Amino acid sequence: MEDIDFSDPHWLLNYFHFIGLVSFILNSIGIYFLMFMSNQLGKFKYYLLLFQLSCVLTDIDFTILVQPIPLFPLFAGHIYGVVFTWFGLPANTGAVTIAFVAAIQIESLLVCFMEKHQGIAILLNTHKVPKFILNFLYSMCFILPIVMCVWVNSLSLSREEALVYIKEVYPKGYLQFSKLPNFVVYVKSPYTTLLISALFIAGSLGFACLSLFIYDVVRMMAHLKLRISKLTYEMHNEALRSVIIQFITAVLCLLGPRLLLLVLVFEIPYMNLISELLFAWFASHSSVNMISLFIFFPPYPKIIAKGLKKTKVNITLPISSMGH
Repeated sequence: MEDIDFSDPHWLLNYFHFIGLVSFILNSIGIYFLMFMSNQLGKFKYYLLLFQLSCVLTDIDFTILVQPIPLFPLFAGHIYGVVFTWFGLPANTGAVTIAFVAAIQIESLLVCFMEKHQGIAILLNTHKVPKFILNFLYSMCFILPIVMCVWVNSLSLSREEALVYIKEVYPKGYLQFSKLPNFVVYVKSPYTTLLISALFIAGSLGFACLSLFIYDVVRMMAHLKLRISKLTYEMHNEALRSVIIQFITAVLCLLGPRLLLLVLVFEIPYMNLISELLFAWFASHSSVNMISLFIFFPPYPKIIAKGLKKTKVNITLPISSMGH
């Protein structure tokens, strides 16, 4: 077994602080834009707002409240966030909350696609999903994160059980583990493998569903363009572009956790360093998402350009007055 690095990864902790602050600022701007400057999106902006708030929740939990540090190749880790330093909560609680908010974030993006798809489907009177199926899917959005968290929690060992387990499988690290004030260990068992497999399959199915929604919505938009006014079409098109941008950034950034699952299963060399890099990758999701929207989502660059122009005018006027 590869030796575990028990030294504090200061670069990762500093990155958590940095990216957490940057993401909070960018998400706050995004929330302000959605609430007060995106009326052209209609009621759909509230679904985008739901996703934006889920991003904020994930960022706060991952980069501030928990700050997870892996202790691989054991399926273990410890935390540095305020849930431990201020409240003394166990590391397993941090792992469970991360699983919960990550699931909520993915589900909120799925809801955005579903609502946009059904909004267009109703206008075209085609591909409408029966209401009982929608209600079932939305109920699953509440049930599945809870089931996953209960499952994750059931696989963790108590501190006493973890130390006994470590003494058996990694005796040279027993002293270092015993000195850690807060850590969690999960036993690699068929149940753990089943959970990892379930998460991997669920992620793949979610990606497939979102891809199908995108394809179908884009196809329906071509028909919708011929039936509605140009202004209404632009409203739907901009909303669709927003969720597609966020889908692309989600796929890129959530690829990190999927790779982490593979790292855990196959125990590749330098897996602790690789997992730290993947943690940093995942923590960057909201910032990458917002920067992409500021660049590629037409309403946001217009809002920013208008604000900069207004600021330039306000600065120029006092200077001109001083000249007179």
